[in-house]
Amino acid sequence: MPPTFLDGQITGAERLCDDVAIIGAGISGSYSAWRLRHRNLKISLYEYSDRIGGRLYTTHFPGTPDINLELGGMRFIPEAHPKANNVIKALGLQIVDFPLGASTRDDTLHYLRNRRVRNIDLPTHAPYDLPMHHRINFKKLNSDVYFNYTLDSIYRQNTSDPYNFQLVESLDGVPLYKQSKNAFNHKFLDHETINYLRDASAFSFDYVVESQAALMLPTGRFDPTAPPSIVKTVATGFQSIPVTMVNQFLASSSSHALHGNHHLRVIGGPKHGVYSLLFSRTVSTRGVTSDMGQSLLRRCAKKVILAIPKVALERLQWAGLQAPEISHLLKNAVNDVKAGNEVWKEMVSSSPATFPGTDDDSLRMSNLAVDVARKYYAQILDIPEQYVPQPDYAVMRIWDDYPFGSSWYAWAPGFRQDLVARRMLKPSDSDPIFIASNTFSPGVDSGWIEGAFNTVDEMIYYYF
Repeated sequence: MPPTFLDGQITGAERLCDDVAIIGAGISGSYSAWRLRHRNLKISLYEYSDRIGGRLYTTHFPGTPDINLELGGMRFIPEAHPKANNVIKALGLQIVDFPLGASTRDDTLHYLRNRRVRNIDLPTHAPYDLPMHHRINFKKLNSDVYFNYTLDSIYRQNTSDPYNFQLVESLDGVPLYKQSKNAFNHKFLDHETINYLRDASAFSFDYVVESQAALMLPTGRFDPTAPPSIVKTVATGFQSIPVTMVNQFLASSSSHALHGNHHLRVIGGPKHGVYSLLFSRTVSTRGVTSDMGQSLLRRCAKKVILAIPKVALERLQWAGLQAPEISHLLKNAVNDVKAGNEVWKEMVSSSPATFPGTDDDSLRMSNLAVDVARKYYAQILDIPEQYVPQPDYAVMRIWDDYPFGSSWYAWAPGFRQDLVARRMLKPSDSDPIFIASNTFSPGVDSGWIEGAFNTVDEMIYYYF
């Protein structure tokens, strides 16, 4: 059962200030509250909407409560995400297998340049004009690109260390973090190989943003004999991770509180060691949250944890975020990744007729979008469109709107990720105000809940 939000016009004068105010009840905020729940602190968790979870969003079609529809985060790899694995177990949630639609199986189907090619046939039948030495398994090719064109021999045994990883250079002596993946590829690869890697790798190697730092190239040697990574999920849905955290947080102390539909607009102070938090109230109707436009509500706290995405940070009025160095890093260090492209967004928003889905307008999918999806499906499988059945229900979630602004983030070239992450964790040297979202998590973890856990754990280790 999701936590019950606390309503009411509570002002700072009517209760003692919080020891800690946590802004945002996504995975970072929920984990912060859960980790701090037994510290004998008075903690309030404030959420912009009426829902716990942020980008972790599990829903169900009518009549199918046993089938989880994951509209955001949905899976983890225990060997790559040990904290996620341990936290989920500690919460008492059941971990189950996550069957992948795309895998290393020989018969996995790729659709490249209007041709259907099985995974096992890619090296010989991929419709690209490739040099013969590049006609190999695309995962091995992706791995070889890193090891053949970087000066990694000194750091090869230590690339798991964030500092050493930042020092890896391409063959021309330029650190990978200073160049984009696109620039790196064009220095060492022919155009067709670049297209092949991007198209065949697809989601697997995060080729969504080619302007991201080349540091995100795969660093592990590909072993074709190694078994594929075991991918797991949570039986009750990924959203049950933050929901369970918040339930346990609230149950741990009567001094803890959860306030829904609170939009933090301004942080003022400090005055006598206390910060003023000015919120506007919001209203959530059928999944869509908007400001009510009334006067601001005042709260107060001794410490503040900002567990909110980049776009929400950019709009927050706090002097610590407006300092030139911090403002520059906030604006430029990471790029927004728009997983739902503008074409799909336009199809969803422009068509007045919507397909049956869930009772949530933010998940609506238009008849036009369903029709296009059916056409794609028929084309990929090479079957007549009339053989693709009309679905009974359809939903889609595009994460571009406030407060998210994107589906996840990709590091921009030119920024030392380890240094930026540490700087943005506590933007102001003099204020106990922290950024605990995974926006600035170094490496690939920024796109996983593991990045949120790492950031929160580092914050607690150094500052609590």
